[in-house]
Amino acid sequence: ISVSWGEIPLLTKPNTYKLTSDDIALTTINIYNNNISDTIATRIKLKNLSEKDIDINNLKIVYLYQNDGNENEVFECDWAGQDNKYITNSVNGTISYDESLGCSKISVKFTKEDNCMLTPDTILDVHFRVHTINWDKYDLSNDLSFHPELEYTENSKLLIYYNGELVNDSAT
Repeated sequence: ISVSWGEIPLLTKPNTYKLTSDDIALTTINIYNNNISDTIATRIKLKNLSEKDIDINNLKIVYLYQNDGNENEVFECDWAGQDNKYITNSVNGTISYDESLGCSKISVKFTKEDNCMLTPDTILDVHFRVHTINWDKYDLSNDLSFHPELEYTENSKLLIYYNGELVNDSAT
């Protein structure tokens, strides 16, 4: 860093603090009321309960499920908002199988060039769907993260990571 006499260098430190399960509230809603469906359709609300800003670029939300032998799965984000600001284009969803957990997982991350801070007492909304290209059926009742409620209620069965560290461990 080169600084002229009398100037104070402005150094920014990334958000590397540890987020805990007490810092967030996670609620979900299931779009369909049937256990058998051609689509996994979940809506997630993550509220910042802390006094800290949460950089959503460092956040990963993981939905755990059994893919019931289905192949050629597709992730679609229908809508995402941060404190009611449209951020759908920043959502990146991937589908993979986790050997250690013995199930498939849908990982939702956020990619934006500028920092997207979830300030205290604000909400991150994500509405996503997963289906196969042939619209094969899923048995949702055997999915670890499935929450059969038709209104937003607390769901501790999704994994939340911040800066690569697991925030909650009640799902495993």
